[in-house]
Amino acid sequence: MSYPWEDWDHITKIDPDKDLVDGETFEDVCETGTDALEIGGTLDITEEKMERVIEATSKYDVPIYQEPSNPGVVIDDDALDGYLIPTVFNASDSFWITGAHKEWVRIEDGLD
Repeated sequence: MSYPWEDWDHITKIDPDKDLVDGETFEDVCETGTDALEIGGTLDITEEKMERVIEATSKYDVPIYQEPSNPGVVIDDDALDGYLIPTVFNASDSFWITGAHKEWVRIEDGLD
């Protein structure tokens, strides 16, 4: 089995709650030579913010992966190439090691 990231050298993470640097566009970000985009953040993330960034970056030929910070912001969009689910090994709450992942799969049983 092969995985798309086997040949990656660089991935760019975009936080939907943050603005791009003045004068920078999503096209600029996508044309940097990055191998993939990871859309996700921790604070103040909403479905609307996720959808805005996914839509804005989907016009370009760069794979897009969502890193959801909670089940409420998981986006089901054909523009996504997949999901990158973080595992926090040093979390003080075991929920963030595996519990959140189990809940996302349970809640979003349509994700494949």
